[in-house]
Amino acid sequence: MLRAEWPTAQEVVDLIVTLAALHRKGCGPSILGTMDAERKARYLERSDTYLTKHGNVAQSNKATFIYGLPHLVMMEDEAEFTTRLISFGLNEKEAQLYLHLLRYGPKTPSPLAKSLKTYREDVHRTLTSLIEKGMVRPSLDSPTIYAAVELDAALNAAVKQQESELLEMEARKRELQELAIQERFRPSDEVTTFKIIKSIKELVGLSTPLAAAAKNEIILVTPEEIITIASLFGILEEVKSLIGRGGSFRMLTDVSYGGIESTKEALDIGEDVRHLDSYQGVYFAVVDRKVCLHGINMDIKHISLSQPLAILYADDPTYAEYLIATFEMLWQQAVPAAQRIEELQKQGPPPA
Repeated sequence: MLRAEWPTAQEVVDLIVTLAALHRKGCGPSILGTMDAERKARYLERSDTYLTKHGNVAQSNKATFIYGLPHLVMMEDEAEFTTRLISFGLNEKEAQLYLHLLRYGPKTPSPLAKSLKTYREDVHRTLTSLIEKGMVRPSLDSPTIYAAVELDAALNAAVKQQESELLEMEARKRELQELAIQERFRPSDEVTTFKIIKSIKELVGLSTPLAAAAKNEIILVTPEEIITIASLFGILEEVKSLIGRGGSFRMLTDVSYGGIESTKEALDIGEDVRHLDSYQGVYFAVVDRKVCLHGINMDIKHISLSQPLAILYADDPTYAEYLIATFEMLWQQAVPAAQRIEELQKQGPPPA
């Protein structure tokens, strides 16, 4: 379990003794190399006592140790550490890549892509984001080598970025309030509903009747996970019926190798799908130029009805027109999904 507090001096001593015992059993690197002879002998003597008392530590202790920090961090698995990083504003890919650099040291993009089982382009995007967040530092060498910033400094940078984003949101809030006062932007008189959708279960329960009731058009910008959800829970069938009635369905997404089959399924029922290279997790949908769904938090870790998310629902033509204008701009920048699928199939699957 990740230590959430600073260890006491005695806890640090005990952990060093444990690590010395692990090293005697051939499990992991030694942390005694920089100690003077007297201190090293004292810790090794205590490690012998520890082994006598606790038996084969190397077989029973399955913890992972990370070195090079101002304090020693111990965790039972990577998942919890990754979850904690995500709570500091990272997405899952950023957390996994940062943890990999923190654990294994500086690397170039190619071995990172191989270790993380993804494409170099994906690694480059994630590294760029981590550099902007102050959590990864590039070298001046060629090829560029990327190193994780020391944990405390990285987390402080993440906190500062979130503080900056909050200040920016406050500034935008004031601007919107002023615009509202000046009546430059106001909800239309036809608004009937405004609410927050909090789970995949709520999203499915709302999306199915929306698609069934649609008369003319649905537009959608979505991550691949939502396409899978639409297939699993029958929403695609309603979309197919809409297209059969003469309606249209246009969708923008980031087509990856793993999402080829779900994208093909959407194409097969007549959806007009395009791939957007610059896609960064945005989600919104507009039904018949009125009903709007706009993602606030779409960090979907696994597909389950209980998976939490946050989506704004509004029945507002004015807001719909704003989203439609954004969609049309992105649509012009995108390429047909079939073209993207052909490119991915030529490249083959990401490194195993």
